[in-house]
Amino acid sequence: MALKFVDVSSNQGNYVVGSSGEEGVIVKATQGTGYVNENFAFVAQQLTNSNIPWGIYHYAGGGDVNEEADYFIQAVQRYLNGSNPPNLILDWEEYQNSAYQNGVWAEAFLKRLKDKTGIQGGIYGNSDDLSQMTQWVVDNAWVWFAGYPYAAGTTSMIQDWNAPKFPYNKGKFNAITGWQFSSQPLDRSIFYLDTEGWTKLSGSDNANQNNNNSSSATEQNNNNSNSELEDDDLMKFTYEIIDAKTNKSQGTVYYYDGNKIVALSDKDQLKIIREIYKDTTGKSMKNYKWRTDAPWYVRFMQAINQKAVEVAWK
Repeated sequence: MALKFVDVSSNQGNYVVGSSGEEGVIVKATQGTGYVNENFAFVAQQLTNSNIPWGIYHYAGGGDVNEEADYFIQAVQRYLNGSNPPNLILDWEEYQNSAYQNGVWAEAFLKRLKDKTGIQGGIYGNSDDLSQMTQWVVDNAWVWFAGYPYAAGTTSMIQDWNAPKFPYNKGKFNAITGWQFSSQPLDRSIFYLDTEGWTKLSGSDNANQNNNNSSSATEQNNNNSNSELEDDDLMKFTYEIIDAKTNKSQGTVYYYDGNKIVALSDKDQLKIIREIYKDTTGKSMKNYKWRTDAPWYVRFMQAINQKAVEVAWK
């Protein structure tokens, strides 16, 4: 399975999604700390209200890495909490990048991105660009590779999405996730996954693995008391969304029943659910507080493939 993607920037103006026969779109948002693509919002608005896989990228300028990461996050934050959140990518090229050859910069950018959003970003570049990456980037980031084997004048093949066999050296990376194989007349890529695979690129699997490792001692201590519980009992919990600006709950409590997420509209609903859970398991139900600047609730919905939250009857 493969998905056809286009890459659009200000060069494409107010691009109409789907107009090139693509199945996904990656759009440039920012560069350095002083540029926002003036057409970004027009394209992003079409995608955030759709079921089309999409991504957003930042072109590295090579300045203060934390400032650049924060500049990017600020520009894209509003799109991360919707029903169709994008994947995020760092575009690593030599042109207008004062940090080029310094893979530690790319690592620091991607780490800050993950710390602040919970999203594991991808890295874009050609063989020379990717050869600069640190081991952390190799181990954690997914790769959007750039390489153009077609000679000038072969646009008819490119327009038909005919990507040849991948001819490049992947270098430090064992595999690539996507390949931008043409730049004429539009940047086109093939991603070697399906829509479900695209939604999993954010790194939630890595985050879950890290959480499992860090909590192994706690799980061992609780082994005896948990051994008599069913798996679906262990996976039932509630959570609230904490506004990063006010540091206060947005008010709604969400309940995961082991199958789907339900927004509880009445305090008595929460009370009944917690009482029944404790009566049947002998334990208090866990309640998580997930912040909007690290939207684990979005990643959890992606993990269980739930686009919208159901609302319980009042």
